[in-house]
Amino acid sequence: MADRTYSREEMEEIFRRAAEHTAFAESGADAIRYEDLEAAAREVGIDATSVAEIAKKVEGERAIVAQRADEDEIVRRELAERRHRARRNLLTYTIVMAFLATLDWMTPGGPWAQWVALVWGLFVALGLGRALLDPSESDRERIIGRERKRRARRDREERRQRAASEWKSRLAAQQEAIQRELAQQEERRRHHEGQRREASRERERASREFERAVEDGVTHLLTVVARRIGEAAREHEGPKGDFGAYVRREKERTTGVPASGPEIAKVRVAPPHAATERTEDELEEDVERRGARRDVRRR
Repeated sequence: MADRTYSREEMEEIFRRAAEHTAFAESGADAIRYEDLEAAAREVGIDATSVAEIAKKVEGERAIVAQRADEDEIVRRELAERRHRARRNLLTYTIVMAFLATLDWMTPGGPWAQWVALVWGLFVALGLGRALLDPSESDRERIIGRERKRRARRDREERRQRAASEWKSRLAAQQEAIQRELAQQEERRRHHEGQRREASRERERASREFERAVEDGVTHLLTVVARRIGEAAREHEGPKGDFGAYVRREKERTTGVPASGPEIAKVRVAPPHAATERTEDELEEDVERRGARRDVRRR
């Protein structure tokens, strides 16, 4: 088979059938990729640039064919709609004219239903002609242009709806973010408020403890002072008991002569500090009572 030769038509037919047998039959696809086509062209010695140019031309022709098919479909749908309207108008014309003819026959006077039938029938005939005959080139362009405008309007409406939906989604997301931020700010505010209240309670507690410590210190100081005063008073305490005996003893001690004469009236003299001397327990109880009264007034 090495010395055999094939014409261009035979080569194209071989490639076509081989591609259908290998690529299409094995993969089950209805098309071959451009990369595979380019690789096959390189294997048989065809320039890749030529393959790309021909592929672009084929794609252009395919787009033209698709556009022509779309236009034919638009015209076909328009003709189908016209035929449907023509049949509906013809049926309406037949029913109404039968009724008018019967009414004209039953009423006296000259006939008049034929004039309605002629005028209305003209419009019905024109509609039938437009529906049954193929459209002219200008009519075809008008139908296609109207459909394209309708499609463009529908596409704009769809884009507007998509934009509105996206805008609503972004707005909802922004509102949700704002609500989360407000909730976080409220949470932070409550946290700071709780911290301030706790700090205020701590300051009040510290103030009360400080006042209590000061009161305790003052109480202890007063107790110590009272104890020292009592000790000093006891050290300089005057005579107790019989004042007359004390005077006689002092006189005998200073003069050396025994005292005689009428007995001096016995007077018991209390120590100078007896009216003011208080025990430590009494002082502490007094300070505690004053502290309790101060706490009650503060509350």
